[in-house]
Amino acid sequence: MRRKNPSFEVWEERAKIAKISRFIGQKLEVLEEGVCKIELPFQENFVQTFGVVHGGLISLIADTSGYFAAATIVGEIPLATAEIKMNFVAPVYRDDLYAIGKVVKKGRQLIVCEMKVYSASDDRLVALGIATYSRISTTKDKPAAVPS
Repeated sequence: MRRKNPSFEVWEERAKIAKISRFIGQKLEVLEEGVCKIELPFQENFVQTFGVVHGGLISLIADTSGYFAAATIVGEIPLATAEIKMNFVAPVYRDDLYAIGKVVKKGRQLIVCEMKVYSASDDRLVALGIATYSRISTTKDKPAAVPS
């Protein structure tokens, strides 16, 4: 994995220990300021009724790539997905995937990212999206919450 900023190590570790990442097998491959690449090796149980990779999994790795791209901008401040919009432009048949998230705009409270998902075998664009991530507050006694 290539990395420019050593302070990203906390986010790399969080990506490794995230339960959803372990459950589906997604891997953080690139983490640079404002950019993240997530890879998802194909599993047979990702296929929906018509033989294509389920859109929910495509959305999940897109969201993960946007989230970690945003995280590089805010340091260790917790974030939550506030909004996400995905467009699926091509089906994926039994192929590994990768998603690239990039920060488009950083505000005081919100960070907007674009995400693109590709089939790994031919680098074909299969989905693109935009997401907004909100800074959230948390303490040991209280779970994370979006500030009012």
